[in-house]
Amino acid sequence: MRKIWLMAAVVAACGIALAADEGGIARLKAVADAKCSITNVSDIATSGVLRVDFVLVSEPGSDIRCRLELPRPERWNGLFWGVGNSGLAGKLPNIATYSTPDSAAATTDLGTCHALTVTKNRRAWPLVVQHDYSWRATQMMTVYAKRMVKAYYGKAPRRCYFNGGSCGGRQGFCQAIRFPDEYDGIVVHLPANNAVAGTLGKWIVWRQTHGDDGRCLFTKDEMRRVADAAVEYFATRDPKPYAGRFLADGRVAESDLDGILELAAKGMPSLREGDKMTRLKGL
Repeated sequence: MRKIWLMAAVVAACGIALAADEGGIARLKAVADAKCSITNVSDIATSGVLRVDFVLVSEPGSDIRCRLELPRPERWNGLFWGVGNSGLAGKLPNIATYSTPDSAAATTDLGTCHALTVTKNRRAWPLVVQHDYSWRATQMMTVYAKRMVKAYYGKAPRRCYFNGGSCGGRQGFCQAIRFPDEYDGIVVHLPANNAVAGTLGKWIVWRQTHGDDGRCLFTKDEMRRVADAAVEYFATRDPKPYAGRFLADGRVAESDLDGILELAAKGMPSLREGDKMTRLKGL
């Protein structure tokens, strides 16, 4: 008889939890509006996590894919994480890699899914896509995901954090500069936020390695030899496991630069032709 009562209590508790969860899902779906459509709400098998896929539209022509993952209410630790993307985005990254298991977390493809099927040249994208990629997608994802979190759990997150590297690091910087109140803390690593410096660097490399007629002055073997010489030159100084494999620190003194180029020219005499050594040193 006692076992029957215990089983009944368990079933009743499960039923209450299921009803509460269904209520939370209904409230979550009600967040949808003219700029937000929820396309999927489903359980991730055996994980106790509810996955919500939604699409945001900042203006006509916008198509920002987003994903929100919510642990069951009894597991939620009260935290919300915004998760950054990488490169030119276009796909949804694995949320679990960048957040804690009992936290609510969301990410976005930055609205570039369709644009990338046409071209990887960011400057050729429609202006609406460029704006979404630059900052709007991250901000809109954050706003709507936090609304859904509050609707599902019945209360807002007690703390909100953002984590991203490379493109995700740039996203984190954009949030900190434009919308500093959205997150309590932002983790940024290897941010791709120096586009101007990167473009200028490419221009300098081009000028130093190409003639006025646009023809490259160096062969691939020559450039490879210069790189190998740098690794070889520092092999006795760099710490393991870097030594002999790649440079532990790319900063070099002028005397070291001369030594690297002399070592490269010993293995590749063609580097002494014309002004190649001068161009390499300037580079």
